[in-house]
Amino acid sequence: MPWEREDLQRRTLAGRVPGDRPRGRATGAPRPGAAQQVGSAPRPLSPAGVLQLQRVVGNGATAGLVTGDHGVTVQRDYSPEEIAAITRLQALVRARRVRAQVRVRQEAPGIVGVRVRNSDPRALGDISGTPLAAVRQHLRDDTEYNQLRVLGGATQGAVVGPGTGEGGKLAGALATGLPQGTAVINGGYFAHTEKILSEENWSGPRVDEQTQDATTEDPEVAKYLAYVKADEKSNQLSPVGSTGRPVGETSHRSDPLPIPSEYAEHYGQVNVGGRVGLSSGPVLTHQGVPRHFPDDDRFAYRLRLGDDVLDNPRNRQAGALTHVGDPNARAAVSTQGRDVLMHTVVDPRMRPGDGVTMAQWQTMTMMGAGGHVAGRPPLSTLNLDGGGSVYMGITGPGGVRVVAKGQRPSEKVERPVGNIIASLPTVGAQEQPVPVTADDDRPAEGSAVVGQ
Repeated sequence: MPWEREDLQRRTLAGRVPGDRPRGRATGAPRPGAAQQVGSAPRPLSPAGVLQLQRVVGNGATAGLVTGDHGVTVQRDYSPEEIAAITRLQALVRARRVRAQVRVRQEAPGIVGVRVRNSDPRALGDISGTPLAAVRQHLRDDTEYNQLRVLGGATQGAVVGPGTGEGGKLAGALATGLPQGTAVINGGYFAHTEKILSEENWSGPRVDEQTQDATTEDPEVAKYLAYVKADEKSNQLSPVGSTGRPVGETSHRSDPLPIPSEYAEHYGQVNVGGRVGLSSGPVLTHQGVPRHFPDDDRFAYRLRLGDDVLDNPRNRQAGALTHVGDPNARAAVSTQGRDVLMHTVVDPRMRPGDGVTMAQWQTMTMMGAGGHVAGRPPLSTLNLDGGGSVYMGITGPGGVRVVAKGQRPSEKVERPVGNIIASLPTVGAQEQPVPVTADDDRPAEGSAVVGQ
């Protein structure tokens, strides 16, 4: 097909400015017998260009090139070899773009790592229809999801933390002494400050046993009364007085803080070797069934009362789940058959409001683990401490190689954690297995166990 004169005259060529008349022969059919080569005629180049190829029909091939800021269209006949070359080039460009956003590789023997980023919106179409695309669509700009799948790790795990009476410790320090090639992630909630409140010495009634002091049909008034009640309860609680104490039962110390009564039904536990390793919450998925988070004041960090937006009084209590509805950096641990999966979502810049809500996190961990795929073992997932406590890595000769961290870059000192979860793949394992197990039965009222 001949080049179109009008289109050629409007193109921007190397060394000329738009509007210059092209030199030499620029239109008309090729001379008889002349070979038509790819690139022999000038082509428009533009960062906004989009290359579209049509299917090859019969023995010939037709291609359409749509490019340029002015919507210039040039069409010509391409040989099958030319189509194949252009297709390969497109595939290479797409593959490079996808690899920058989605990476799956072996991080250590028996540990498969997945990283999903959201810094190039063009790559979303290249992975559309895949589970990782469902993960990526929940990520905010420049945030990333990381996963470590520890093959056979459910039979060789541990919870490591400070002893009774000790404060929080650095995750890397807690991992000291673990075998090389062990995946680690931060654990559950703990008292990160002496001033945080607890129900430990609270003599008041349980929340579900309290009676309404007043009744009203006005929803705004009812919301205000609920806020007053929560504030009154918060004022009755006492500071814990020391740091490091975990919220809920653990295997490494005997001085845990009680799980807040308003959230007990949403907490779960990790069992290691038949014992409770740690407690955390909320349970995201149990035996393949996603858990529901009520849409009420207990799960909101800030409350709107009329024209005012106030901090939730529950924020001051250790182990409160008021962060459920707000975007935050997150961490979670899953078991799926014999495998252990560790998940994080962080923004390397840790800007305020970045991260994901708990509902988004529930979906991301499910899709990232393939828990929705028929025929796979049921998935159980427990949310862990988030924000600046997020820490995930793999032990090696020089210490822990950090895969993800929730700490702000401006913070010069690493944040301590209450404990860590460690899992060693059974591939090449030398030590006696310590199983991470779970039962369908709940060990205590209002709790759930994550496991096989």
